[in-house]
Amino acid sequence: MSTPELAPIVTGVDFISLPTRDIARAVTFYGDTLGLQRSVYRPERPTSRSSKPAR
Repeated sequence: MSTPELAPIVTGVDFISLPTRDIARAVTFYGDTLGLQRSVYRPERPTSRSSKPAR
């Protein structure tokens, strides 16, 4: 008797949180170097959110 294959529980990563001391430098690195699009940026708060690579 064979065991049926189960679908994977985790299929990808939605987001990760990375603390930084220099938000401007981090935004440049993740945007220009890694090619991630910035989807949220709040200059009044030290928050920036990047997602899928720019095309």
